Amino acid sequence: MNDVKKKIEEANKKAVGIMIEAEPILTDIQKAVDVIPGMKENMVLHSGPPVTWDRMSGPQKEGVIGAVLHEKLAASPADAVKRVEHGEILIEPCHEHSSVGSMAGITSASSPVFVVKNETHGNYAYHQVFFDGPGRQSSRLTMGVYNEEVEQALQWRRDVLAPALRAAVHAAGGINLRNIIARALNMGDECHNRCVAGTYRFTMEVVPYMLRTGISQETVARFVEASTENEQFFLFLGMPACKAIADAAHNIPYSTVVTCMARNGTNTGIRVSGLGSRWFTAPSPPVEGLYFSSKYGPEDACPDMGDSTITETVGLGGFTLANSPAFMEMVGGTVNDALDYTRQMYEITVARNKNFLLPFLNFQGSPLGIDIRKVVEKDITPICDTGIAGRKGGFIGVGISRQPMEMFKTALKDFAEKMG
Repeated sequence: MNDVKKKIEEANKKAVGIMIEAEPILTDIQKAVDVIPGMKENMVLHSGPPVTWDRMSGPQKEGVIGAVLHEKLAASPADAVKRVEHGEILIEPCHEHSSVGSMAGITSASSPVFVVKNETHGNYAYHQVFFDGPGRQSSRLTMGVYNEEVEQALQWRRDVLAPALRAAVHAAGGINLRNIIARALNMGDECHNRCVAGTYRFTMEVVPYMLRTGISQETVARFVEASTENEQFFLFLGMPACKAIADAAHNIPYSTVVTCMARNGTNTGIRVSGLGSRWFTAPSPPVEGLYFSSKYGPEDACPDMGDSTITETVGLGGFTLANSPAFMEMVGGTVNDALDYTRQMYEITVARNKNFLLPFLNFQGSPLGIDIRKVVEKDITPICDTGIAGRKGGFIGVGISRQPMEMFKTALKDFAEKMG
């Protein structure tokens, strides 16, 4: 083994070791501007790699406009657009602020966010508390919809739900998210598009503390109703947990392991541990899957969008489809398809995560550590679960996407040039 190859193998072993050792704990709920590094009162964060306003996808633009109006930084949608175009409102990626955001990823200054600490390595990650629209409906700011109904939900989330969850989390002394993920996998979740068990486990852990801290029965009841209607609730805890895991493994010299993978509806991007803060991007791919209504089809869908592929980055989601054939059935696949997808992901990863075991594969650890070398060599790109947003906003379906090979090839070329 030549010297450079040996250094790469050692660096990748270190990167996945750091991920396996990581223990993400929900420690707090706070206002975004008070805890997210670099967050400002006039800033709106979005999902995916950096994108300029003129190239931003429809749902993200509508989400930014909604957030600006919610923060009372503009008097009308037209005024919001004008202020963004003049640079009075700043738009930046969640990932560049230790954060992640579902779908459009819209996070503004007053957004209450989950504060997740990687107890093993001391770094933090953030995701807004999810409750920005009623029930299973598509009216959500994260899906590019802003109206009076959404505004009322955002206010309740900020003024009622966030303080209640904060009190409960403090009373609990923190909630171990790694343990919930492990339990959820044993109960049939893949922890990206199917989070039924994770949502149940978190709700069961936090509700007793809500009651003990004197939270009103009405607030507790509404929270339970919301988490029942939105079975994806745990995704918005799992995402910062995965972000805290992945970030700890970033900036390891010689490592070819992917530590960030995200989409914004325009471009999809990755960052690689040994290549610093540079984004490697390609056009966002289409999503193939199930539409919630016959009135929708591929022509209505926004290309792949959201930071939720941070779950695949640490070996969950599409990488654990073998564990969740129920999701495959929903999008028109089979149990064998689910098994095949996970087996393919073992081909492009460095290790198996002993913390996240897959019952349907004889309790093997989930595939961990996407290696850009193996992706290119094997000609296999990461498989990801995802929601489907409409081009004009709204939640219109769920499906599966393959991440574009182009960005892995570009990253590998850059790595090779740097290594000489």
